[in-house]
Amino acid sequence: MTPTSALVRLLKSVTPLAPAMSIADVADRLLTPEHKTFLSLPIVDAAGYPLGLVSRSALQDIFMQRFGRDLCGRHPVHEVMNPAPLMVSLATSLEAAARQITG
Repeated sequence: MTPTSALVRLLKSVTPLAPAMSIADVADRLLTPEHKTFLSLPIVDAAGYPLGLVSRSALQDIFMQRFGRDLCGRHPVHEVMNPAPLMVSLATSLEAAARQITG
């Protein structure tokens, strides 16, 4: 087995989010059957460059606040994204990726 194949088998494809998409729209998307299993979703610019990740827990924190959806729901998702997520190349071996993630 090549190092690449181990990570490729773990890869789940998902449509990325635009940075201007509203927080409420992203939260609604996470409730759909095709996104139910994702803990976070990627945010990319118009050229497809990754800008960050928005996590399900960050959105839950917003919506658990009193009036959170009303106060923050229309804000762009880039305001609550993690701008420096851990990125691992598909060319990385599974062992090296595990060390990078746990490090």
